[in-house]
Amino acid sequence: MKKYSTTSRYTLIGSAIGLFFPLLAAIVEIKILGLAINPLNLWVAQKEQPLLWIIDLAPLFLGFLSWMVGKKQDTLSALNDNLENQVVQRTKELIQKNQDLHQEITERVHVEENLIRARLTAENAAKARSEFLSNMSHEIRTPLNAIIGLTGLLSETILEAEQADFVNIVRMSGESLLCIINDILDYSKIESGKMELEEHPFALIDPIEDAFDLLSTKANEKNLELIYEVQDSVPAYISGDITRIRQILVNLVSNAVKFTDSGEIFVHVKSLGKKGDLHILRFAVKDSGIGIPADRVDKLFKSFSQVDASTTRKYGGTGLGLAICNKLVSLMGGEIGVESVEGSGSTFYFTLQVPIAKDVGKGLYFPSQTINEVLIVDDNEANLKILTSRLKKWGLKVSQTNLPLKALSMFSDPHFQPSVVIVDLNMPLMDGVTLAKEIRQIRGDSVNLIMLSSSGNPENQDDRQWFNSWQIKPVRNEQLFNAVFRTVTLPSKEKTNNASPSRPERAVGSLPIRILLAEDNTINQKVALRLLDKIGLRADVASNGAEAVLAASTISYDLILMDMQMPEKDGLEATREIRKNQGETTLQPIIIAMTANVMNEDRVRCMEAGMNDFLSKPVKLSEMEAMIDKWFLDSGKENVAQTISSIAPSTGQISE
Repeated sequence: MKKYSTTSRYTLIGSAIGLFFPLLAAIVEIKILGLAINPLNLWVAQKEQPLLWIIDLAPLFLGFLSWMVGKKQDTLSALNDNLENQVVQRTKELIQKNQDLHQEITERVHVEENLIRARLTAENAAKARSEFLSNMSHEIRTPLNAIIGLTGLLSETILEAEQADFVNIVRMSGESLLCIINDILDYSKIESGKMELEEHPFALIDPIEDAFDLLSTKANEKNLELIYEVQDSVPAYISGDITRIRQILVNLVSNAVKFTDSGEIFVHVKSLGKKGDLHILRFAVKDSGIGIPADRVDKLFKSFSQVDASTTRKYGGTGLGLAICNKLVSLMGGEIGVESVEGSGSTFYFTLQVPIAKDVGKGLYFPSQTINEVLIVDDNEANLKILTSRLKKWGLKVSQTNLPLKALSMFSDPHFQPSVVIVDLNMPLMDGVTLAKEIRQIRGDSVNLIMLSSSGNPENQDDRQWFNSWQIKPVRNEQLFNAVFRTVTLPSKEKTNNASPSRPERAVGSLPIRILLAEDNTINQKVALRLLDKIGLRADVASNGAEAVLAASTISYDLILMDMQMPEKDGLEATREIRKNQGETTLQPIIIAMTANVMNEDRVRCMEAGMNDFLSKPVKLSEMEAMIDKWFLDSGKENVAQTISSIAPSTGQISE
């Protein structure tokens, strides 16, 4: 039932009453006139009196207006009630939402607190893992330093064949263990985000030739040719992390050697164009090995994974090498992949985006009048092509053949007068030594002969007499250049027919270098002292950091080889104290860390303590020699002077 407001109801009643009395008056008047009561007679009674009509109808009209106003008021009142209800409802909803929001905030605070605790736990775990790995590396590398160092020294002594074989097995086993440790450490650093890339200018062929140097022995044992070719459009010098690029190449070439029984390993570098100021380079390592089944390629770049379990049993390895390569390439903004057909070999490739390093060095080039012509004789077509291209870049006129008999027939022409003949050792029908003898029969000493042998030094030492230079493959670019240059520029009496590709003559042993070795491990003391002895140097020994500080304050040493972990004072504390004690003197020693701590943070800590350089254990003879050369020979002398002047006496830190 429809409800009306009080105003509306009373207005209607008043209007009815107001209408009733005029009607009653009209009826009385009709009665007075003696007329019957009906609308017609009512009209007759009041037709002459319009005022009465107004009086009769005015209350009704006013009452109707009042009713309309009341109805509007009822409507407004209902709207107000509805709005009030909505406000109440919305208020309840807001209160509930505030409560929900408060609970959500509380839950989020709890989640954030849990995340913070989890992050701190993870950071502490990462720190503990890093410290564990560092300690583990140190503890394992310390005996490995003795094993690898002493077996290396032992292999250079006179041994029976069986003894030499045993020593070689021990050395290779030690180096294999070292590779596994390096893989685990590298993988750990990458996973924890602590792998930092360096950027320095270097010759692009250096990491390739370094990789070949490291793996040449294994390749020669299997009679595999290691060949590389760099496209002409590739810049000769680039900027980047040469150590990590070398690591990738060593891993890929090592795998190629491991899974290839015959043929060759071919490294090719080409340019894919430019992206802004960066060159996009593609490195490819192609082998003629066993290949990879198509359905197992996806396992290659996953951690701790190889093609199948039998691969580990037969060839060894941790399954981390390619995973590390994958992550390193990604860190350098590139991609890595493989193309392979089972039974037909594989091609592993990776791309890098690198800037050109300008004004780093000049290319190799022969003056046109130095050499008439070079003849290359090699049965390997790829090697022949690459050698020919390389020598032509040096400005030489080159003839080449893959047939020894054809080369011999070329000398029957008196107009054919090459200055140099480069021959391969192992060729069909006629080997390089036999060919050299025949050429000597025809031309005598008027021609210079260079042997390139993938079989190492000759079994018969008399074979050397036929050659001006005997080089072991894979021969480095600059090494071959020097060999060719020396054979034609040295006077005949200085040309040595038994020249071997040993290191260049050096004068370190004759330099007055005073050395202090700070090392607490007695076995490692012996190893370091013997390594120094091999390069003609002697050293005093301090068995801990405190002794090193005392010795350095008493004697002016040129070089201090400092271990990091020692009793009483560690290497870092000892270095800081030595730097502080030296004050502003210009006789600051060169301090080189020689330690089994090989994490990047260890290197940083050494540099911050005031050390000049870093050698990781196990230290090889070539590494020790290269470090001495770096700081004390030729341009190294300038390094010493600059470093001495740049050491901050107050802190012992090297200035920027």
